[in-house]
Amino acid sequence: MSEETKDQGHDHAHDHVHADPSLPAGVKFRAGFAVLIGEEGAVFIEKDLAQFNIPVERESTLLEIRRYTSEILMDLQAQAAAEYTSLRIAAEKTAPQA
Repeated sequence: MSEETKDQGHDHAHDHVHADPSLPAGVKFRAGFAVLIGEEGAVFIEKDLAQFNIPVERESTLLEIRRYTSEILMDLQAQAAAEYTSLRIAAEKTAPQA
């Protein structure tokens, strides 16, 4: 190798990763994990970077997985509560008045 083409220590592990066109431009991911559900309903957490099709700087820690899974669950619970409240209000508006 000539001095110009000498490898400068670049990690080629994610060179196959292409930017996802559905993501906003310039978004960079520090860490990530995937939640997978098997045929029998078993839940699997995948954090191996080689399995991702988008660039991620590093593997998620178990603490991060627990924290962000909890945040996702709280967001879903808030959304469900808002939907329930909206349906309840709509039902009261359309109910016959006594």
